[in-house]
Amino acid sequence: MELTQATRLPEYSDLYQDSDERFFINYLETILAAGEECPFLEELEKHKDNIIQLLEEFRSLPKIHDKYVWVANYHDFFCDQRPHCFSDYKIGAKARQTFRRIAQN
Repeated sequence: MELTQATRLPEYSDLYQDSDERFFINYLETILAAGEECPFLEELEKHKDNIIQLLEEFRSLPKIHDKYVWVANYHDFFCDQRPHCFSDYKIGAKARQTFRRIAQN
């Protein structure tokens, strides 16, 4: 995707790209309620617990397991954005994927 004037629009604010150049929506951003810095910690904890469970469940199926490794890296990336709130909710994924926001401020 070419970064154009359109990517400055608010609807692009949750659009990210990973190091494999795949685009995705930063859906965890939805746990941040309007104006609250550290809301919905229960939801983030559920997300973490689900990923950990699925990483274990699909350990013997590499094609599926790799997808949950990606999600675990995304989860940790999100937590790293607000370490004062979310550092205790990180999974500690070993393979590091990089992510960058598409929208230009």
